[in-house]
Amino acid sequence: MAKRYSTIEDKPHQLEEPAVACGGILGCVAPATDVSSREDVMASTMSVDEYFDKLIEQVHQDYAHL
Repeated sequence: MAKRYSTIEDKPHQLEEPAVACGGILGCVAPATDVSSREDVMASTMSVDEYFDKLIEQVHQDYAHL
């Protein structure tokens, strides 16, 4: 007995932005089109140096009270 396999079409993989982003509590929200995602990410992030400076500052404050 020979097995028969269905033909699988090779399609190129594509990544696309979702038309609508859905969240549990917030519901569905359409993505903002006027601000690019890169600008949005850069506005809400800090450099590694800034992160560790703040972390070291918090450690110094915690140990100053001991």
